Amino acid sequence: MILIENSSISSDFRNLRNEIYVFSKDKNGILLPINKYIRNSFDLIENTIINQKYFFEKVNSSRNEFILEFSSNYINIELSFNDLTNYSNPEIFGGFKQYIISIESNNSDDYYFNIIINPINQTNKENSLKEANIVIKYYEKGKANIDYIINKDFRLEKNNNTEKHFDYSLIINNNYEFEKQSNDFNYSYYLRLIKNKSILFNEELNTIALISSNLSYINECDKIDQKLYYYLNNLENNEKYIALFFIKVENEEEEKFYSLIYEFIIEKEKENEKEAEKEEEKNTKNNSMIILIIIIVLIVVFFLFFIIWKKRRINSRNIEDQINDINLSSGINDDGLINNKELSDRKKSDGGYINVNI
Repeated sequence: MILIENSSISSDFRNLRNEIYVFSKDKNGILLPINKYIRNSFDLIENTIINQKYFFEKVNSSRNEFILEFSSNYINIELSFNDLTNYSNPEIFGGFKQYIISIESNNSDDYYFNIIINPINQTNKENSLKEANIVIKYYEKGKANIDYIINKDFRLEKNNNTEKHFDYSLIINNNYEFEKQSNDFNYSYYLRLIKNKSILFNEELNTIALISSNLSYINECDKIDQKLYYYLNNLENNEKYIALFFIKVENEEEEKFYSLIYEFIIEKEKENEKEAEKEEEKNTKNNSMIILIIIIVLIVVFFLFFIIWKKRRINSRNIEDQINDINLSSGINDDGLINNKELSDRKKSDGGYINVNI
């Protein structure tokens, strides 16, 4: 593989940077150069297990730890390390897996790992991924702050719409101040837009490797500002889209690749915003009327219950008073009859008539 890059418009060959990488014809082992991205592809049509060995370039260094970055567009792929290799669980960010590894050996033959590609039963071969693409890079361990690159805020704004198609602006809030301070790096942001129904079976989209799914279009933005604007035109109604961002950060010494993903759905809005506002206002008024009617009904019910309760209480008191009057009058009449009888008996005992019952 030969890379020739011209850093200026001039055709002077002294301005050309060239690098040559030599790969062995032996498929059983490929030597990886340190601090360089290496790409490779594997055919999935035969639907068999693929096992590929990669060797690290052993570097004379006091530190025995280095970082391995791996990315692929195929979902059923894994890395396998030998028993002499210590490795951490991979961190997944920026479109790749990052392993921290160390090898407890001085033998260069022990500096390797395997990539295992497992087949998946494909019911629909026409809509299935036919090629697995990978990207590999390893370098000596070091800590770099990349949060300002991979942590982005996305916002979607409508520009225009017709009966079937819509125009939007996809806005990314960028950490411009941090990137502005890093004057020795250049930043390029590439947008790749794809419909959800166009994604091939078994393909991973959040990757820095090449993808095979049909892209709607690609847009580039290399002007770094506080906000990045991408204009998405002629989007279809009721369609789910995936925006893939490929970020390239480079200077004269090295380059780094990152990937971000943002999903959104286009839904048709009301044609007339005023009608929508009127509808909302109408619903608000209707809700207010319903609440007012409920309050009035509750008040009326409360008063009815109060009147009924008051009336029953008055009737209960009247009945009690009548009963008391009856009891009182009955007591007086009984006493009068008893007194008159006693008086009559006395008169009869004093010389009056004596009634004898035989």
